[in-house]
Amino acid sequence: MGIFLKITSQSEGGASAREAEKNQRILDEILAGLLDYHWQDGIAPRLRTLDNRYSHIAISVFLRLFRPESVEANNHRSYARYSARDDRLVIDQVLVTADYAALTVDETRRLMSSQVREQIEAMLQKYRTRFQDFDAEAFIPMLRSRFDDIEAGLER
Repeated sequence: MGIFLKITSQSEGGASAREAEKNQRILDEILAGLLDYHWQDGIAPRLRTLDNRYSHIAISVFLRLFRPESVEANNHRSYARYSARDDRLVIDQVLVTADYAALTVDETRRLMSSQVREQIEAMLQKYRTRFQDFDAEAFIPMLRSRFDDIEAGLER
């Protein structure tokens, strides 16, 4: 059944090079965990009903990590929209570097992962009845399990 979720990021890093490296590392871990083809392909048959040739991206996530002054100056906000034409939920989430500045790598991983997971879950719940070929409610426990692995820093 293939890939049903795409995720990408944009990052302003952090207040220092060390902080920027830490934040980018965690963003990369989240992206790698969710973009894993074997994971998505393995669970897709339980989430889709249409033939493989009709497979499409059902969820697109954009993670944007900005410094607080950039959020303020540019009025950056998180949002989500469902496109019936594409049968796709687009989630654009804004994260703020200041939330992670004083945290260790493990603390940052747990907090950032939980913030991303909670936003995706909330939007899946909100738009769950609109999907034409994706079982959002069945996906939520699978997503939680995947984020448990990411938060624990486990190799996938």
